[in-house]
Amino acid sequence: MSLNKKPFTYIAILLLILGITTPTYAEISFNDAFTRHNAVMLLIDPMSGEIIDANQAASQFYGYPLNTLRSMVIQEINTLTKEQVANERKLAQKEGRNYFIFRHKSADGSIRTVEVHSTPITSNNQKLLFSIITDASAASGRNQGLWQYQEKLEEMVAIQTSELSSKSQQVIYIMGLSITLLLALLFLLAVVNKRNIALRQKAEEQEVTLNTILNNITDAIIYTDCNRNIITANKSAESIFGYKYQEFKGESAAILYADIADFIYQGKLRFSLDASPKTDLYEVTYKRHDGDTFVGETLGSVIKNSAGDALGFIGVIRDITDRKTTEEGLRQAASVFQNASEGIIITSPTGTILDVNAAYTAITGYSREETLGQSSKMLKSGLQADAFYETMWKRLLSSGHWEGEIYNRHKNGHTYLEQLSINAVQDDQGQTKCYIGLFYDITLQKEHEKQLHHIAHFDALTELPNRLLLADRLQQGILHADRQMDSLAVVYIDLDGFKAINDQYGHDVGDKLLVEVAQRMKQVLREGDTIARLGGDEFVAIFTDLADTESCIPLLNRILQTISAGVKIDNSLLHVTASLGVAFYPTEDPEPDKLLRQADQAMYQAKLKSKNCYHIFDPVHDRSLKGRHERIERLQQALADNEFILYYQPKVHLRTGELIGVEALIRWLHPEKGLLPPAAFLPDIDNHDLDIELGQWVITSALKQLSAWQSIGLNIRVSVNISAQQLQDSRFSKQLHQLLTAHPTANPANFELEILESSALQDLQQVSKTMKICSQMGVKFALDDFGTGYSSLTYLKYLPVEVLKIDRTFVNGMLSNSEDMAIIKAVLGLAKAFQRDIVAEGVETPEQGVSLLQLGCEIAQGYGIARPMPATEIHSWSKNWQPPAVWVNSSTGAEGKAAPHKTLT
Repeated sequence: MSLNKKPFTYIAILLLILGITTPTYAEISFNDAFTRHNAVMLLIDPMSGEIIDANQAASQFYGYPLNTLRSMVIQEINTLTKEQVANERKLAQKEGRNYFIFRHKSADGSIRTVEVHSTPITSNNQKLLFSIITDASAASGRNQGLWQYQEKLEEMVAIQTSELSSKSQQVIYIMGLSITLLLALLFLLAVVNKRNIALRQKAEEQEVTLNTILNNITDAIIYTDCNRNIITANKSAESIFGYKYQEFKGESAAILYADIADFIYQGKLRFSLDASPKTDLYEVTYKRHDGDTFVGETLGSVIKNSAGDALGFIGVIRDITDRKTTEEGLRQAASVFQNASEGIIITSPTGTILDVNAAYTAITGYSREETLGQSSKMLKSGLQADAFYETMWKRLLSSGHWEGEIYNRHKNGHTYLEQLSINAVQDDQGQTKCYIGLFYDITLQKEHEKQLHHIAHFDALTELPNRLLLADRLQQGILHADRQMDSLAVVYIDLDGFKAINDQYGHDVGDKLLVEVAQRMKQVLREGDTIARLGGDEFVAIFTDLADTESCIPLLNRILQTISAGVKIDNSLLHVTASLGVAFYPTEDPEPDKLLRQADQAMYQAKLKSKNCYHIFDPVHDRSLKGRHERIERLQQALADNEFILYYQPKVHLRTGELIGVEALIRWLHPEKGLLPPAAFLPDIDNHDLDIELGQWVITSALKQLSAWQSIGLNIRVSVNISAQQLQDSRFSKQLHQLLTAHPTANPANFELEILESSALQDLQQVSKTMKICSQMGVKFALDDFGTGYSSLTYLKYLPVEVLKIDRTFVNGMLSNSEDMAIIKAVLGLAKAFQRDIVAEGVETPEQGVSLLQLGCEIAQGYGIARPMPATEIHSWSKNWQPPAVWVNSSTGAEGKAAPHKTLT
């Protein structure tokens, strides 16, 4: 776009700006503008670097006379090498700058950083560079500071703020020059009409030159009439505002403002006809053609002629949106620097402290003034060896980064632990300019972690390792045993009698006892061994470095001895013992958890033996236990799936054939193996909770069947077998009462519980009490397999049983073995003496029945009478069964007649 030609009145505007007091049109030319302006200007031959011309401002700036300056080449002023100049041009292009940053030397030898704005022009058919030079030494110094201290953000913001005022003057120079060039162009256009052909040609050359210069200025230059309608503008105005010249020519300048209020305000302040010329910069938010807004730094004023008449208004606008964004970012970054909770320290490559933030002072105790200029070693604690710092610097120099924990010393002398991260800041050539350290005090955090670690790994009561730490120690012990090719022992320790002490004396005394026992065990162990508490009164010890399993025995005995020794607590002498289970490594199953389980299983074996002893894990026995556990799980599933049924074996009067009662016998209707007898599965649940659960099911099922038979008029006694474990359960009488209540049609007098005489009843007094409670409910008791155990007379004396059952082994041998016959006679005698009913089991032949009748035993059961059968067959069997004739015709011997059966009385 070439500038439009304007009236000669613009000459007065040019004279006013240039300060020319004699407005003689013929004397005004580009040379006058070039020579008289106070901006530093040079015309340079781009090929040779020869300075073709320079103005007076350049002479004053460089300190050379004009003639000297015009005879020099630019390389005598520019101190940068050809390579450096080429690099700067590439950098300016990369950063989008329209100027170069060079280092120019003055006549006195001083070197200043300058900004060079250059544009190519043609003069007298010679291609030249027209350059405007501004002093940027202060800015360069700050840029160098930025390279050295990238993270000195707060200081950078302050520098950036002060730079604005300095650059404002530079902008005024450049914008003033822009206005000068514009008005010079306007003037030249007017001169064309008054000069001769030669002058017109010269003016046209100068017009082209001025157009080139004006359109290469990156700031928008807009000239309006007195009504603020746009008359002309340069190329940069088009690109900045997004309008083509023809689109805003003649339009009001208001279309360029984002807020009409700014247009009005600036109009009153600067663009009114009576306003005085202004040379200060101001900021306004403008609007582009597409609606986007930007912040523009503006130099604007009214233009008047020598008579004081307003000719119009001119404005030079620079888009400073990016600069504003940068400044805001710097301010925010400086705020982060100062307000960060982490300490920040910036040092030179040699370790001299260049800057710190407020958090640094809070953490170290040293003020900023005390710190700057000092070596970073001032914080060194002395707790870490030189090798630590050598490694740190080696890593920092090789990779430019190091991070870790380091001890430093506070101003008051105490040491603290900090988490430190150091990064090297490098220039474009890869040279380290400074180091930035970011750190925070983690002393309390580490102390808290230590406490948490202790809580997580140690028992709160005894301070012994807990289960978690025990698992780690056991794993480490196994690895150690593998390396040393020796053995390791895991000892499971359970205190005997602790519960009774806890119940009698209270938990406080119990806790004190545990603490004392724990300390005693800790004292008798070797260095390298571990004693841990799992919870309650259970402990685990790990013995390492064992030559063989036998070398563990003395350690086990020491533990037993130290625990069994009396403990005096609160004037009470308390005694406990321990049961120890031992498992060794190496073993067939080396997993740590399995070793613990093996030791646990062995400990239970020790308790079963006699307590206050140890038991070593037996793999063969363990495999048997595993098989038992699997079978128990299958039985539990069978109970849940209703795979159990009851069969009933009749009890009859041998002579009359009357059905007296039935014995309920459990069977397992296995889906794969068929009907299984009790001997195939009941031994697996001995002393297991399933024994009680299955016993409850048997009682419940038998009561249901008793109710069913009574409803059809079959009034017989139903007996069920109960185990010693079930009878000794403290809940038994209550549960039986609940079951009887749940089956109100079942007559308790017809319900009998059979106790195996060979069962181990540990507390006869309690068992007797339970049986009496049940008897009060109407339930009867029978003593099964009488004569096979060792406590027959004791049971007969203390237990309220009404029926004695002669074991089948005696009945089977009574006709061929005199001892079996003698035992039967003795049992019959006891039954008569204690007035108990008698039932013989295992009758298989008529001869056995005859012999029993002759001895006085009239009630019997056995395969010779009937095998166990389903409940559905009992009623029809009772109607059809007839006793052998020899039983009917047999008489009862007077010498052995037992007490009459109570069901017959």
